[in-house]
Amino acid sequence: ANLEFALSTGNSYSAFYASSVSYPAPTLTGVDPTAFNTTGEPYVTLTGTNLGDSGSAAYDSCEVQYAYSYDSRNFSGCVDASSSSSALVLPAPGYGTNMKWRLYVGNQWTSELNVNTNYYQPVIHGVTGPSTLATVGGELITITGQNFYPFPNDDDVTTRVSRVTVNYGPSGNLSRYTCVPLQIEHDRILCTTVEGTGKDLRFTVTLSNQASAASAVAYRYTSPSITGVTYATNPSTAGGTVVTITGTNLGNELGVVTLNYGPSLSPWESANTTDTQSNCLNRASSNPGYTYAYSEFGLYLCGGAQCCQRTINPVDISQYTAQNCTFTSVHTTLECQLVAGVGENFVELTINSQKSGVFNDTAVTYGRPSLVTAAGNITMNTTGGQTVVLQGQNFGPIGTNVTADLRALDSRYYYTWIGCTVTTAHTHMSCTTQPGVGIEMAW
Repeated sequence: ANLEFALSTGNSYSAFYASSVSYPAPTLTGVDPTAFNTTGEPYVTLTGTNLGDSGSAAYDSCEVQYAYSYDSRNFSGCVDASSSSSALVLPAPGYGTNMKWRLYVGNQWTSELNVNTNYYQPVIHGVTGPSTLATVGGELITITGQNFYPFPNDDDVTTRVSRVTVNYGPSGNLSRYTCVPLQIEHDRILCTTVEGTGKDLRFTVTLSNQASAASAVAYRYTSPSITGVTYATNPSTAGGTVVTITGTNLGNELGVVTLNYGPSLSPWESANTTDTQSNCLNRASSNPGYTYAYSEFGLYLCGGAQCCQRTINPVDISQYTAQNCTFTSVHTTLECQLVAGVGENFVELTINSQKSGVFNDTAVTYGRPSLVTAAGNITMNTTGGQTVVLQGQNFGPIGTNVTADLRALDSRYYYTWIGCTVTTAHTHMSCTTQPGVGIEMAW
């Protein structure tokens, strides 16, 4: 553009004369290929008109500029041109999408060419780390692949971290957690996990506005484990008693914590009347098909004393769900309130779809029912069919089915009445008498 002219005669030259004469302005019409590595390969062919010739001074000053999300990058050196309609250039390292191009030849810029050209997005080839992740975080993860970061020598760690994000999470929420980068290279990232819970966690790497596909390898946090269950003795069947759960890998997110508990689905039987509590609980290791317990429930099986009893697995773990759970120490200690219930129950934690397994060492046992009085038909027909209302404590919620025993004080007559029903929560139950005989009967 604006060429200057000079005349020469022999060895003499005139002064240059400025003019408005110009070659036709160059134009760009195409870019091929339209995607390339963040390190700057492969060569790109630009097509257009009036691009100059490779041997011309105009072509030697060729410069290409393209802009994307965070910066503009220039690179020069159009290494070859088969004609004035093409130029071969090597992209600079970078990243981004939907770039605009323009070419500078002979002091003239082309107008911008907006074509769908992109650097390749990050690609994850592999993820390595511990077999399971501690819920407290801090586990070292190595991610290998390509196109994680283009400038190995240009930027410090702080700058790289500001442009690269490593996330991991389950399908549908891949950005649930952030893996904190320690080192970022073109083909490798080192990062550390944060506090969390859950399974089927896949990693993604995002450079600027380009995210990789989720990693093929899925990781999980270590499943919760219960090591102890404590609560006040004789908790009311009305609920409200606080139960403390201690363990490992309980996490730190209350929104994903559920504490279920329930009774065995099979009747209890006496396992050993002389076992100590520790011996009783140790029996589970050699008898995996049973749940063992050592508690006051043994009063009914062992002649008025505690003993070791067992029941065949499984436990109806969905019978009750505790309420108002809070962490007293994240990852290790949880407190929840019991709901209204009855009987001897075993607990299981579910944290973000990961189960602890039923904890058999200690049962959550509601307070034993106690009778205060009986009302109704005190003198009962021997044919039965009359209603008796029993009053007391810890009968359970309304509708609870209860078995009542009636016997003579001299033990000559003994009756078991089934089908008694709690009519007032925890304090009143109604029973229908059975045919029988006897005097001075006791409930």
